[in-house]
Amino acid sequence: GMTAGFIGSGGSSFAGELPVQRQATERRLNALRGFVGDFDASRIDRGLADSLNSSLRQLDELGNRRQAISALSLSQPDAVAYYSGTIAGLLALVDRIAILSSDAGIARQAGAYSGLLKAKEHAGIERALLTG
Repeated sequence: GMTAGFIGSGGSSFAGELPVQRQATERRLNALRGFVGDFDASRIDRGLADSLNSSLRQLDELGNRRQAISALSLSQPDAVAYYSGTIAGLLALVDRIAILSSDAGIARQAGAYSGLLKAKEHAGIERALLTG
């Protein structure tokens, strides 16, 4: 949402908030990379490993996308599409956990959590589009 507002305003809105959000995201991304560095998803499921690797490749583009956004050289629709696609890939991992779990309780909880995350993401997309 901040990115859409930033681009839509020609860089005047959210100019102060965006760097703070990026730092918070970078901390979380570093934590994720630290976890998956020691995690062999292929031991659990090849599809899970492929999905995880695909999401990590999308996240590898984050720095380039941020630079393009800061320079206002990435359109608002392209920025929203990148973030939405990256987030959708990450959310698909939660769905995969629900499918792979042999424990019905964990599968139900993961499915419910996935639904909550998707609803939150849809609200975020709506907010991003309206902000821009």
